[in-house]
Amino acid sequence: MREDRREEAERLPRSQFRLPINRTADPRELAGAVAFLFSSNASFITGNALYVDGGLTAI
Repeated sequence: MREDRREEAERLPRSQFRLPINRTADPRELAGAVAFLFSSNASFITGNALYVDGGLTAI
Protein backbone atom coordinates (compact mmCIF):
# COMPACT_ATOMS: atom_id res chain seq x y z
CA MET A 1 0.00 0.00 0.00
CA ARG A 2 1.34 3.40 -0.89
CA GLU A 3 2.17 5.58 2.08
CA ASP A 4 -0.36 8.29 1.23
CA ARG A 5 -3.11 5.64 0.92
CA ARG A 6 -2.11 4.15 4.27
CA GLU A 7 -2.39 7.52 5.98
CA GLU A 8 -5.78 8.03 4.36
CA ALA A 9 -6.92 4.60 5.52
CA GLU A 10 -5.91 5.34 9.09
CA ARG A 11 -8.22 8.38 9.08
CA LEU A 12 -11.22 6.44 7.78
CA PRO A 13 -13.69 4.92 10.22
CA ARG A 14 -13.27 1.21 10.91
CA SER A 15 -16.72 0.52 9.45
CA GLN A 16 -15.26 1.34 6.03
CA PHE A 17 -13.23 -1.86 6.19
CA ARG A 18 -16.16 -4.22 6.61
CA LEU A 19 -16.04 -4.77 2.87
CA PRO A 20 -15.21 -8.35 1.86
CA ILE A 21 -12.04 -7.13 0.16
CA ASN A 22 -11.04 -5.19 3.31
CA ARG A 23 -10.08 -1.95 1.57
CA THR A 24 -11.58 1.03 -0.16
CA ALA A 25 -11.70 1.36 -3.93
CA ASP A 26 -9.06 2.97 -6.02
CA PRO A 27 -10.64 5.49 -8.43
CA ARG A 28 -9.15 3.60 -11.37
CA GLU A 29 -11.20 0.54 -10.39
CA LEU A 30 -14.40 2.56 -10.69
CA ALA A 31 -13.23 4.16 -13.92
CA GLY A 32 -12.84 0.72 -15.51
CA ALA A 33 -16.52 -0.05 -14.95
CA VAL A 34 -17.56 3.34 -16.31
CA ALA A 35 -15.34 2.91 -19.38
CA PHE A 36 -16.87 -0.51 -20.03
CA LEU A 37 -20.43 0.82 -19.83
CA PHE A 38 -19.59 3.61 -22.28
CA SER A 39 -17.87 1.24 -24.68
CA SER A 40 -19.36 -0.69 -27.57
CA ASN A 41 -18.77 -3.88 -25.55
CA ALA A 42 -21.75 -2.91 -23.41
CA SER A 43 -24.01 -1.93 -26.29
CA PHE A 44 -26.45 -4.80 -25.69
CA ILE A 45 -26.72 -4.27 -21.92
CA THR A 46 -30.00 -2.66 -20.83
CA GLY A 47 -31.83 -2.32 -17.55
CA ASN A 48 -29.17 -3.80 -15.28
CA ALA A 49 -27.22 -2.62 -12.28
CA LEU A 50 -23.47 -3.05 -12.19
CA TYR A 51 -22.32 -3.00 -8.58
CA VAL A 52 -18.74 -1.86 -8.18
CA ASP A 53 -18.71 -1.95 -4.39
CA GLY A 54 -16.04 -4.37 -3.29
CA GLY A 55 -18.60 -7.05 -2.50
CA LEU A 56 -20.67 -4.94 -0.10
CA THR A 57 -23.97 -5.96 -1.70
CA ALA A 58 -22.93 -9.63 -1.58
CA ILE A 59 -22.93 -9.75 2.22
